[in-house]
Amino acid sequence: MNRYRMDMFTGVKVEDPLPPIPNDKGLDLTQLIAKIDQLIEAFGAMVSSSPEQNHADDQEATGWMRLFGPVYNKGNSVQGPLSVILDTQGRPVVDVWVQSTAVTTFLISGSVDGQNYRLATSISLAQPGEAHVGYSNAYKYIKVETDPSKLNNADNSIEIVATR
Repeated sequence: MNRYRMDMFTGVKVEDPLPPIPNDKGLDLTQLIAKIDQLIEAFGAMVSSSPEQNHADDQEATGWMRLFGPVYNKGNSVQGPLSVILDTQGRPVVDVWVQSTAVTTFLISGSVDGQNYRLATSISLAQPGEAHVGYSNAYKYIKVETDPSKLNNADNSIEIVATR
């Protein structure tokens, strides 16, 4: 039985013989190693699946990608206010990207139940443009919205991405 390792500097596979394993317990280590190899190959197939469809509403992601892949939600408005909500599914790292054609303040709130939101912070654009900020997060739901107390007749965009 042969094991392979990847030479990280040249990208060439180099064949290494499997080192002898002491077996003083009467275990069939060959079968155990074969099973571990199958699990590693299955894990690799799940991780290498395309992460292009990890939208919060998509059901296509399976296995490890469903647990560890990023989730996101985004929205755009034309000449009006905008609000976007993301179920982070327990992912503790959140990135928020906002863009507006006017001077705008975006409010970022969190919720444990999806109903009652608590204002956490805000992103203010002193001139038309965009901003991108990363946050550590404990809330299940994140809402990013243009400040509802101010008239907003601008084109706005919001993207929220959460990952582990």
